[in-house]
Amino acid sequence: MKTIGKPFKVVAIAMTVLGVSIAGCKKDKDKATAQNDPSITSFSPAEAAIGNTVVISGKNFSQEKAENKVKFNGVAAVVSEAKTTELSVKVPEGAGNGKITVTVNDITATSATDFKVNASAPRVSGFDPAKGAAGVEVTITGERFSNQSKAFFGTLPATTTFVNTTTLKAVVPADVLTAKIRVTNGNLEALSAIDFIAPPRITGLSVDRAEEGQVITITGVNFSDNRENIEVAFGGGVATSAEIESCNSTAIVVKAPVAGKDGKIGVTANGLFVQSVNEFKYKATITEFSPKSGPKGTLVSLKGKRLGVGASIEINGIPATSFPYRAPDQTEIRFHIPTHASVVGDKIKLKSNNLEYLTAEPFVVTNVWKKLRDAVAGQYYEKGFMYVQNNEIFVGLGKNATGGLNNTYAKYSIANNTWSTPVAIPTIVTPRYDVSYATLGNRVFVIGGLISANSYKRDVDYLDLGDNTWRDAGLLPDNSGGGVAFVINNTLYAGLGNGAGARKIYQFDNTNLNWSEGEIVDLRSAGFINNSCFVLDNNAYIGHGKDVANNMKKAFFSFSGSGTTGPVADAKVVTDGAASFSYNGKGYVKAVHDLYEYNPTNDEWKLINSTDAIYVNYLTVVNNRIFGIGYNGEVYEYIP
Repeated sequence: MKTIGKPFKVVAIAMTVLGVSIAGCKKDKDKATAQNDPSITSFSPAEAAIGNTVVISGKNFSQEKAENKVKFNGVAAVVSEAKTTELSVKVPEGAGNGKITVTVNDITATSATDFKVNASAPRVSGFDPAKGAAGVEVTITGERFSNQSKAFFGTLPATTTFVNTTTLKAVVPADVLTAKIRVTNGNLEALSAIDFIAPPRITGLSVDRAEEGQVITITGVNFSDNRENIEVAFGGGVATSAEIESCNSTAIVVKAPVAGKDGKIGVTANGLFVQSVNEFKYKATITEFSPKSGPKGTLVSLKGKRLGVGASIEINGIPATSFPYRAPDQTEIRFHIPTHASVVGDKIKLKSNNLEYLTAEPFVVTNVWKKLRDAVAGQYYEKGFMYVQNNEIFVGLGKNATGGLNNTYAKYSIANNTWSTPVAIPTIVTPRYDVSYATLGNRVFVIGGLISANSYKRDVDYLDLGDNTWRDAGLLPDNSGGGVAFVINNTLYAGLGNGAGARKIYQFDNTNLNWSEGEIVDLRSAGFINNSCFVLDNNAYIGHGKDVANNMKKAFFSFSGSGTTGPVADAKVVTDGAASFSYNGKGYVKAVHDLYEYNPTNDEWKLINSTDAIYVNYLTVVNNRIFGIGYNGEVYEYIP
């Protein structure tokens, strides 16, 4: 028996739990349903004659008049106006004292108090005019008026004149709202069947400037719930019905129309018109510009909408002054990039109607030196060495700001645009200036130099980038200062300069760490002190410089490593000590403020930049970017 009993006990418990769960679900469902049921919170007036209008307030009514079934003490009434929170109905024939009921979707709501039928109550049958502003006289018709009758527009009392028992005159009060007209006789009152339409008033705009299509909310009173009764005009340009997103008596949500104009916003509601106090202005919209890059003076086309009749344009804070074309419909402005020295590329700024707009991306000014950072206080490396490692640029040795010699180097981080605190170089390396330097594999060689005027050094040191250790690489066969160093065909060469080996170029044995005796080369009228040097296609191009008499030169020659030289076209100017670099198969020399380009294909030099008055002493290419560094730590980038 015990064995049989246990299953029944379990089933009973399970059924009990299930029953609780089902009951709980039903309660939740009933609660959710109740929230959507119709309910009556009040009605007005509390007593009225047959045929009078009664307004029933509540919630969850239907906006469709026919879906609301209203009864006065069981007698059906006709609904004349329907909102989800308010119904207007007339007291039906045969109605008696009792509760008012509203039935929606078979759910009935009942008033808390009784409605009373009072044949003595006044009745409003109509009024004329149907709409108007404050001060307009309205004729109210009806029944059972008296010299004690008072008219109200909504809740606002009106100056009332008794004409006879069927006619009153009332003056529309200030600040009138769209509402029913109410007439009182003592404690009895009557409501009009329809609302008196008051003129709209605009109290505010969510924004007073916007782009075409931007959503704006117009706030105010006496608007309409019906879009067909609303018209919105922006400076005379009317919004389409599609551009009016929603509306009610106190707010209109509208998209700034394409047809709109700057000016006051006008709203027509139920045939009555009003304008905003403040003017609305359209914002400009920039859609594109082209080209995206070019040198100073480039003609750029900026396109968009409502760009402005007298709009101005800036880049880097420098205004454009040349505007060859402005589209009459304000959809395009053509202008020249300013040629001012400060223009180095930035987003284009449009100034229109006291607002500023930036393009989404910058215009890249090419053939320009862009300053990345200012000088560093206390840092100064004149005629020292430079190398690149891990996207960082190092400079060291050379003269300091007082003419003494540095025994340190500093590191510039491209990513962070910062200089490190200078680091001491081991004493194995003699401080000096006018050195030659070059990188071969993971070794940075510092060659020759001076420790003072006419005191030349043969020292060759190198920094092993693998373990960051300085080592001795022997001596040059002859003293050298202000010479050149370069790598071609994976071989290091150095030479020239002011010393015993002034006209020689030496080859370095990287395995045995020794130098060849060197060969005298044909300088082809070039100088041999403080030359410029760059490498193209395993040929070193050497030139400029000066001779022992300090005569600066403009001749160049090429060196292929065989000891022989080849002729190269003369540069455009004479100079010495000019920094140089190679980029995309061409050579470049920065002679004071001017940048010259050498094209080996046609053996031709040309001046490509003379507008940027900057001076750099070290030039290098890192990840296809060209950097120039001044003695005092100023950093520039050249945008080719």
